[in-house]
Amino acid sequence: MNIISTCALLIVLVLLSGNALASTCPVSNGTVNVNMPATVTVPRDAGVGTLLTGWVEHDKVYYTQFYANCNYSSPGGRAGMVWDWLGLASTGTSVKGYSNVNVVVYKTNVPGVGIAVQTIGYSANCGGGEWGGGWASIENYGLGGTGWGWVCVPTKAGYWQGGGRVAVALVKTGPITPGKVVHGTPFMSYLYLDEVPRWGGGNYYWYYNVTSTDIKVSSCNTPNVDVALGSYSLDTFAAVGSRSQPVKFSVNVSDCPANLNSVQYSFSFPGTTGFVANQGRFGLSGASTAKGVQVKLLQSDGQTTVELDKEYTLNGYNKATGGTYNIPLAAAYERVGNIEAGSANSELVFSMIYK
Repeated sequence: MNIISTCALLIVLVLLSGNALASTCPVSNGTVNVNMPATVTVPRDAGVGTLLTGWVEHDKVYYTQFYANCNYSSPGGRAGMVWDWLGLASTGTSVKGYSNVNVVVYKTNVPGVGIAVQTIGYSANCGGGEWGGGWASIENYGLGGTGWGWVCVPTKAGYWQGGGRVAVALVKTGPITPGKVVHGTPFMSYLYLDEVPRWGGGNYYWYYNVTSTDIKVSSCNTPNVDVALGSYSLDTFAAVGSRSQPVKFSVNVSDCPANLNSVQYSFSFPGTTGFVANQGRFGLSGASTAKGVQVKLLQSDGQTTVELDKEYTLNGYNKATGGTYNIPLAAAYERVGNIEAGSANSELVFSMIYK
């Protein structure tokens, strides 16, 4: 099932200059691409906080050509990067970004999948390091927030060059519902010149196009299995505990993904009564007319009980390759009380557990 909705996500990049900085900044507008993976398959056993993608940056050409190339007449005014964001709701969690910084994770439109955004500012011709301030979670470089981006004081008249970088990653935040993470153009950058925000118009903005990602959750395929236990005379069940001839069958577990730590399975009876879990016995369906018999689940030797509601390890699972596996089993009718002839049908639920 794909759940498609638009996630409102806005990052505002602001270039700051003081009143002493008389600036002219010819900047062309356009769209900057952040090309996320088209599809991500998540192992069932991936923990909360797992990066589902690597850190993906926008096209590097846009921060080597600079967002702004400003001509100012006198030194002394502040020049630098400030970040702001709109429409993001925090999940209350964080992940490690570049240089081991904590990066806040925000919600997306897909349950169990969050987005983390980290930024760094560029400021040249300021008499200091160009990539200053270091990478940080976006809210740490927020306008009016807890910090500033790389802000410097130009040492001489001439050109000040400013820009920045954005890195985005998808993160597991809880149980995942498969679907498409849709962003559209969630980031925008603006200039802030001579204490006047250039929020619209002119050539003072960029849009960031963050491409969508289809999230899939890896699992083994398990088909329905029908087992015909046969027809028997009442003489087959001479006493309580007597059984029919066990019928062998197998559950085919196919297309298991690689890189799962372990794969387990269990059987459960869909009803709340009418079964004995540790004996592997379970009752008949409501439409059955036979009395005094139940079905017993066995290993393929026809003797060893397979308990209900108990997790069994999928033998032979290869973490490196995944693959297809068979679970050999058997089943038989077993007398549990006064017996009457009739139809005897039942069902079990087979579940896979990934750890």
